[in-house]
Amino acid sequence: MLLSSSWAQRTLALAGGLSALGAWSWVDAFAHDHLFLVNRTGSLPNWAFFIERQKHAALGDTVFFVPPNDPLVVAHFGREPAPFGKIVYAVAGDEVVHRGNVVLVRSAGTKEWRMVALTKPLSMRGERLEAGPSGTIPPGCLYVGTPHKHGFDSRYKAIGFVCRDRLIGVAKAMIL
Repeated sequence: MLLSSSWAQRTLALAGGLSALGAWSWVDAFAHDHLFLVNRTGSLPNWAFFIERQKHAALGDTVFFVPPNDPLVVAHFGREPAPFGKIVYAVAGDEVVHRGNVVLVRSAGTKEWRMVALTKPLSMRGERLEAGPSGTIPPGCLYVGTPHKHGFDSRYKAIGFVCRDRLIGVAKAMIL
C-alpha cells in the first residue's frame, strides 16, 4: 500500500513541530539556569561572563549578585543597578577582620590570615565609606571583592556579605 503525499507531508510537519517543541523546551530549561552577562566596569579583568545559576560558589570563583538597596549603591548605580561581579575571597565559616584600613580573612580551620583588601575613608565623590562586616561569615553567605583599589565590594558596609538571596550565579570568563 502506498502512502499519499498529503499524509507524508502531515507526518513530516508533525515530526518537525514536535522536534522544534523539544528543542525549545531544552533551550528554555538551559536559559533558566544560565545567563550571559557583560561587565562594564574596570573592577574585573574580563568583560564577558557565562553564568551558571545553580552552581555552588567556592573560594576564588567569580560570582554575580544583585547589589543591596543601599543609599550609596543607589547614588552611584541607580535604583535598579546592573548585577555586580566580584571574586569570592571567603566563604561561610571563614573569619573577616578589619585592622585599620586593612581587611584580613582567615579560612575556617586555619591559623593564617591573608590580606584581601584595603579600605578608603571616602568614595571617589567624597561620600563617607563605612567598613564592611567583621566576624564569622554566616551560612549561605560570601565575602566578595576585587583587586581594584576603588572596588565597591564586601570591604564596605554598603555591600556587606553576599548571601544566597542576592546571588545570581557563578561566572566563567568568556573570550569573544
